[in-house]
Amino acid sequence: MFQEDRSIGAAQKPKEPPEPWMLALLMAAALLRRRGWCQNAYMDNGGRYCVAGAIGNVTQGNNALWGETMKKLTQFLSFNAPTWNDRPGRTADEAIAALEDCAKKP
Repeated sequence: MFQEDRSIGAAQKPKEPPEPWMLALLMAAALLRRRGWCQNAYMDNGGRYCVAGAIGNVTQGNNALWGETMKKLTQFLSFNAPTWNDRPGRTADEAIAALEDCAKKP
């Protein structure tokens, strides 16, 4: 006799929405892709941002969110984020990947 498989289409626990700091990191990565990345300046004359500058731009003056986001990124990098950003030889691709990868780590 046919038995119903209750595992198919069974209710799954909904995903938790991302934390605000995670969204800020993803938005900062998108900003770097769109506007460009720089070193040794929060924002350079060409309108490109460093990682801290991009995070500052997307958190729009919310100091608590900026601080939490920078803390999470610094912990992820195991290094001060602005210093990491400005290391000679660092690339835009590395900076963007760091922001995106950190956003995926709860």
